[in-house]
Amino acid sequence: MMKFIENKFIAEFKSRDFFTRIDIRNFFENYEPDIKDGTLGWRIYELNHKNIIKSVKRGLYTISSQKGYIPAVSRKYLNWVKKFKRDMRK
Repeated sequence: MMKFIENKFIAEFKSRDFFTRIDIRNFFENYEPDIKDGTLGWRIYELNHKNIIKSVKRGLYTISSQKGYIPAVSRKYLNWVKKFKRDMRK
């Protein structure tokens, strides 16, 4: 999915507490007028996987306020990975 559409999606729904699958379909019909149910399912899956939306219950969604978990990586670990890659090339 294009970043442009994701940003438009967030702008459209961020002021709403909840929205339905039908609301999502109406949004995507602006860009894909003949969107199929399977494609809509994939769009919802992508938004959920990218942590843009979260499911409140079946068919009801909200914009996710949490950012994805990004673990802190120590310099010691990075050095170990570099050494491991070097050793694998030999």
